Amino acid sequence: MTVESVADYFESQGVDSNGLDSIARNLISYLGRHGATAEERLRQGIGISNRGDFVEADEYLQRLGLVTVRGGRALTAEGRRYLASPANLWHRISRQS
Repeated sequence: MTVESVADYFESQGVDSNGLDSIARNLISYLGRHGATAEERLRQGIGISNRGDFVEADEYLQRLGLVTVRGGRALTAEGRRYLASPANLWHRISRQS
């Protein structure tokens, strides 16, 4: 097992190098297009019926500093930059167990 093989596996599953899956990418894309949005409307807009899936993606995006909760979910300045040009956010991903 190599770092490259692990990265290839996750990429084949639709997970980028920062751990963002299709749900997380859809969430930040939606916020980029529509601005601050209430949870229910956001879930409906990106087609997430399972609240647990939404919460998992939302909490991760908040931990990365891409999304904030103020008057609904909204992109942070970092989130807007990430949409324009995805950057390596590994320094923000907690490695504590």
